[in-house]
Amino acid sequence: MFFRYCTKHKWSGENVAADLSRIKIEPTETLPLSREQFAAALKAAAEYHPRGKESAWRRQRATAMLLLCRHSGLRISDAARLQRSKLLPNDALFLRTTKTGQPVYVLLPSASRSVIAFTAWSSFAHAALMGTQACRNMVARGELIGVAVLVIIGVVLIALAPPKQLLESASRPGQFHSR
Repeated sequence: MFFRYCTKHKWSGENVAADLSRIKIEPTETLPLSREQFAAALKAAAEYHPRGKESAWRRQRATAMLLLCRHSGLRISDAARLQRSKLLPNDALFLRTTKTGQPVYVLLPSASRSVIAFTAWSSFAHAALMGTQACRNMVARGELIGVAVLVIIGVVLIALAPPKQLLESASRPGQFHSR
C-alpha cells in the first residue's frame, strides 16, 4: 500500500513491493502467564517506582489491574473500561470484549474484590493527606487537582466493588443468586 501510494504520487519510480506475496500469519492461541510469570509481574508491580507523589497508589492500582485481568481473563483495555453494571449479583462478571465482541462470563474471586476495595479506600486516604497538606500550605495549592483525581478514582472503584451483602452471601455454599 505504501509503495503504491509513493508510485502514484511520483515519489518513487516503481513499486518495489509489487512482486512480494502477502504475508500469511496463522492465528495462535494466547496462553495465560505461568505461576512464576504472574508472580514476577506482581513483584514488578509492588516494586514499581513511577515519578510523582502518588507512587504507592500507582503500585496498588497496577496490582489491582493485574489481579482483575488474571482472574477475569480480560484484556487490559477491557479491564480499564469495566463498569459496575457488568458485575452481576452472583459475583460474576458479564460483558462483551471491546476488540472482538465476544461474550465473557466469569466468577470473580473475593480476593480480587478485596483488592479493588482496598485500592479505593487507600485513594481516599491519600486524597485526605494531600488535601490537608495543601490546605496547610505544606505543598502547592495545585496539588488539590490531585486530590480531586484521587477522590474520583476512589468513587469509581467503590462503585465497581460489589455491595457487602453480596460478599456475605457469596461466602455461603450452595447459594444461588438470580437477577
